[in-house]
Amino acid sequence: MVMLGSLSGYFSTPYMALYSATKGFEIKLCESLWAEFRQLNVDVTCAIIGSVDTPGLKGLYPDEAAYAAMKPQDPAVVAAAVIDGLGQTPIVFPTKADKRSVSMLRKFMSYEKQIETIGEQTVKATFQGNPPSQFGDE
Repeated sequence: MVMLGSLSGYFSTPYMALYSATKGFEIKLCESLWAEFRQLNVDVTCAIIGSVDTPGLKGLYPDEAAYAAMKPQDPAVVAAAVIDGLGQTPIVFPTKADKRSVSMLRKFMSYEKQIETIGEQTVKATFQGNPPSQFGDE
């Protein structure tokens, strides 16, 4: 069983609260199922991925420079890493960059600063620097 997680599940992500919460739930579900199903010889892993170069993601970012700045990952590389991790570990970081991002933020920033930084990066990458109105007053 492979679940596709997200870096947003590791960090609270302002402006993407529901997505972040569901991905956080998914990580814990996968870790639990990994432990429960091992005795049944069922492999479970969750891939913690950042952006992946897909037509769907590309369609969300008409600005090619903003899309390129996200450094989307090659889907083949992600898939190969997930398959390699299946049966080995409950959580797979398909790229060293994603694993390094998690380690660096957790090691060098307070919890509050992590949330602020992720929120700033979300606004910059997803909303071209303009946070959406929370109450639809625009």
